[in-house]
Amino acid sequence: MDEDRIGVALGDALIVDLHEAATGLKLPFSFPFTMRELIDFESVAQETVRFLVYQCQRYPHKVKPIPLSEIDWLPPLRRPGKIICLGTNDEGANGVSFWLKPSSSLIGHQETIQIDPAYGPIVPEPRLAIVIGKEARNVAAENALDFVYGYTIFNDVAGQLNPNPLLRGADTFGPMGPWLVTKNEIPEPNSLDITFKVDEKTALTNTTRPLNHTIEKAIETISRFQTLEPGDIIALGGIQKKPRLVDLQHCDQPCEVFISGIGRLMNPIVNG
Repeated sequence: MDEDRIGVALGDALIVDLHEAATGLKLPFSFPFTMRELIDFESVAQETVRFLVYQCQRYPHKVKPIPLSEIDWLPPLRRPGKIICLGTNDEGANGVSFWLKPSSSLIGHQETIQIDPAYGPIVPEPRLAIVIGKEARNVAAENALDFVYGYTIFNDVAGQLNPNPLLRGADTFGPMGPWLVTKNEIPEPNSLDITFKVDEKTALTNTTRPLNHTIEKAIETISRFQTLEPGDIIALGGIQKKPRLVDLQHCDQPCEVFISGIGRLMNPIVNG
């Protein structure tokens, strides 16, 4: 089947097509075709998904789980309205610098980052990405998590260390995924460990703890200037500690981002 579908992990090696599962289990409802539609269902959809996963675990012979090795990954959200990347310095309005990255830069897990030699040095930034669940405008920090749907992994290729804003939004420079984890599964999102590897060797480790802006503060600040809409992405933080900089322009091995509680995002690199 060569169609975009929403899937849910069933253990570590299998995934369940929600549409196929609902049909196989003869459940009296169907599922949206896009993640954005699923987000719009809010809490009703989350409870429905939990029920469906429970049914899949109980009756696996009826749902035909698919091995992860047999699927092609897409970004959890194909065309978010905005992808907002936050810097870690103290410039910009209210101590926050941020820039927009186009949705055309997005690729999924295992898709290839393509780097032109003319681009010059390309330094990646592994980030925690916040997925907005409902419209947010002038939100106070203490209420900010009410507007979050979930979290995913984002690799901000050619992020804030590159001065060319066009390069930051180049095609394939927005790897994201593989999973979108709902917020109820991540009770402490400001305390997650981040690891970045090239050729299976650790290039840097970090955590969401020391970032200048918590998730709550980021949403509060951005929503003063721009209305956040369901499906919008905020790529939080960036690298604060001085890392061993990795120039992807000279890498021919895959790069990987690990975030505790969310998973592993891997992308091959092609130069030239």
